[in-house]
Amino acid sequence: EKKHFDTVVARYYDEHNKAHIFSAMSGGCENVVIDNICIKYAGAFGVSSYGPNKNIYVTNCEMGYIGGFSRNKSLRLGNAIEFGGGADHYVVENNWIYQTFDTAITWQNTGFTTYKNITFANNLLEYNVCDIEFFNTGGADVDNFKVEGNLCRFTAAGWGNRPNDAGFRGIEGFIRATTSPLNISNWSFKNNIIDCPARYVYNWFNNYKQNDQMKFSGNEYYIKQ
Repeated sequence: EKKHFDTVVARYYDEHNKAHIFSAMSGGCENVVIDNICIKYAGAFGVSSYGPNKNIYVTNCEMGYIGGFSRNKSLRLGNAIEFGGGADHYVVENNWIYQTFDTAITWQNTGFTTYKNITFANNLLEYNVCDIEFFNTGGADVDNFKVEGNLCRFTAAGWGNRPNDAGFRGIEGFIRATTSPLNISNWSFKNNIIDCPARYVYNWFNNYKQNDQMKFSGNEYYIKQ
């Protein structure tokens, strides 16, 4: 029976490309707290949430060695925390996230949606190919987005970097983002420490008209040759 069970599970993961740990939050979840949990060795995502969802907290967790799963050998997977499809009041705070094959924390999607009251704060991010990523290719309204007090060390120097990525190169940097199609307001990037990144600090394509809505202050950068 165990052999049969293992075969069924393996087939399910192969056919449905599911390799997440927390992935049940979709379409209308509210008031979810994931706190003080160690999440490691997921093939794709540690926490996956697709909304529109509301009042989601991921706090005080340890997440490590996330990702490395490939969909049809063409799409690089491996985000510790990913959400999309709209969000209202998401807080990612006081987590230790390290050695993700893709990105530590990200919001992303395709169709037009709305994100508001998003906070990534006081996290320790180490050896991730990318620390924070955000984009929505179909456009989005994004209001009150805060990235504050994070310590980001040795970005793009971990296990998912160029020698180990099987050719699926893509995202590197403290921030990797495309914001040109977005309508943004009240964005804050404050008091983050970026310590010895191996590649980009910002890998970001934006519209200069958005600059008035982005406030940068108190960030510190330590760069080695």
